[in-house]
This record gives sequence, structure tokens and C-alpha cells, in this order.
Amino acid sequence: MANGTENSGLGDNKYIDRDDFRQWLRRPELSRITGIPEVERLKYEEELRKSYGSYFEREEARRALKDLEMKRLKSLNTDERKNMEKKIRLMKAFLGV
Repeated sequence: MANGTENSGLGDNKYIDRDDFRQWLRRPELSRITGIPEVERLKYEEELRKSYGSYFEREEARRALKDLEMKRLKSLNTDERKNMEKKIRLMKAFLGV
């Protein structure tokens, strides 16, 4: 599966509501792409809900991706860094990049 607008969580939309985002996170092919099991992906959705509310806009997704990249760079713990890399792959798949 190639990443792109047709496979991303946002598609051509400017935002997505949390229910649609949660449904996108349940897609089985995301385990293969990100290396994150569904349960962990849904936990990450809860983290994002606390930070960004009930709608997830494209700019918020980009900001979340940038924050993850900064945390990964600052992390000295290799396990934490691997976890951040998985979340980065998830956000990139969501954005279609």
C-alpha cells in the first residue's frame, strides 16, 4: 500500500472528527505500516484527544508530527525513541506523506 491522499486519514478534507479518526486507526494494514498494534494506536488517539479536542485538523496533525519528531530527537532512551518513531510513521500515514 502506498501512502498518499487516497490512503491517508484526512484525504482531501481539512479536518476529521474523532470517531472517523478512531475508525481509521482500526484499519488492519496500519499494523504492518507502523508496527503499532491496534490497542496502542487507540491509546495514542486518546492522548491526541486530550491535546486537540474532538476534531483533528490537518495543521494539528502536522503540529503533532513535529512534536513527535522533536521528542524523538531529545530522547536518550532507545525504547522511547523507537516508540516515537512508530508514532511518527502513524502520523505520516495519516497525513499521506
